Amino acid sequence: MRNAGSFAIMVGLLFAPPAIAQHNPSFYINGQKLHEFCEKKTASDNAFCIGYVTAIADSFEHGRSKDCIPDGVGSLIVRDVISKFLVDHPNLRHLPANTLARAALIEAYCP
Repeated sequence: MRNAGSFAIMVGLLFAPPAIAQHNPSFYINGQKLHEFCEKKTASDNAFCIGYVTAIADSFEHGRSKDCIPDGVGSLIVRDVISKFLVDHPNLRHLPANTLARAALIEAYCP
């Protein structure tokens, strides 16, 4: 998943809208913004979403919970898991996207 994740991140950053480049001192993207990227159907938004969630999953797999995500779970499944979490928890979307993405992966794979 690492090679596909790196490629997806690069593609996502190439096509990312300028709005994400604006600096926020506490975090760069919140759950609402990630939800919007993942729900839109444009190629650039989809690329950003997949790149972002793949990077989170890759970093997650190299941390303490590396054994939680089963083999064979790819970027599209990770995107679906995190998107569903964002849909199911709209009250949390003001929080940093990376925090919510990790929470989604823990809920889905690390009981």
